[in-house]
Amino acid sequence: MYLKLLKPSLSSLQVKVCSTNLIDFNAFSRVIFIETTKDFKELILGKISEISCSDKMDPCSVGVQLQATNECHKTYYTRHTGFKTKEDISSFDLLLLQLRTGMTLSENDTICFHHAKIYIERFEDLQKSCCDPFNMHRKLSKKNLRAIDLHDATFLTAKFGRQFVPGWKLCPKCMQVINGSVDVEAEERQRRKLDSDGRTAKALKSLQFANPGRQTEFTPETSKREKRRLQTKNPSFNSDRQVIPAKSKVYDSQGLLLYNGMDLCDCLDEDCLGCFYACPKCGSNKCGTECRCDRKWLYEQIEIEGGEIIRNKHVGKGLHAAEMNSTVCSQTKNIQTATKNS
Repeated sequence: MYLKLLKPSLSSLQVKVCSTNLIDFNAFSRVIFIETTKDFKELILGKISEISCSDKMDPCSVGVQLQATNECHKTYYTRHTGFKTKEDISSFDLLLLQLRTGMTLSENDTICFHHAKIYIERFEDLQKSCCDPFNMHRKLSKKNLRAIDLHDATFLTAKFGRQFVPGWKLCPKCMQVINGSVDVEAEERQRRKLDSDGRTAKALKSLQFANPGRQTEFTPETSKREKRRLQTKNPSFNSDRQVIPAKSKVYDSQGLLLYNGMDLCDCLDEDCLGCFYACPKCGSNKCGTECRCDRKWLYEQIEIEGGEIIRNKHVGKGLHAAEMNSTVCSQTKNIQTATKNS
């Protein structure tokens, strides 16, 4: 006999399950639907004989109630698929189903074989950790568990005012609370206190100041890297100034150019007698935005509105002179002055 398997990704597939003569499958109206790879393997191994007949089966009432319709008719715990009604289930199992799902099965309701296995027959076996009814555990407790039956669940629900479900499992710590050797309220208060202390410590730690180190130590004169970065970021700084190494000076202590002693105004006009407000440091009208006394830079050019550019004729000479020792420059200036007077 050959079984024809229908699947969206397979246009036509035939699987031989027993050694018989080939029969025309078109004469049969029942078709087997394969939905998962596991179903296909189980069919090949002969573990299941049927997934669904004719059309896909509708979800059961329990699956709809629990919003788990995608789990209906699975064959993880049962080889067959189908439905059970209220008449097929004993009154004791109906009570267990009601306590475990919160649903009372009516005459028209159904439950599939898969959900019947999960919530009636194998519910207790599927509980792998403590149900933690008192909300005491910080992580799952899986050792030395004890299951509670219907009688225990009814008694504990009435005693503690909390819902206990038959088939749940309890760890030794929860059993101590139930037996009265541990005060659950005190445990809850202690746990909350520890949680509060932990959150407080974490908050205080986040407020502590952490020194980032050299990132806060910014001195352009002593850091060539930072000075280059500043010059790159500030184009106006490069356009009208020419910077000289930190130990070099372009102007002396009186605001005169070191290399020739000229009292050059910052407007770069050699004949200008001073066109700026009086300098707050030296009182000169030839100092621009910064006092010229002991200044380490000079203006390379000045651009006037209209496009006219005034260039400093002393840029190259000033840079060359700035590399010389300040004392030598002062002596040269004095010699030039004496020669001029003579």
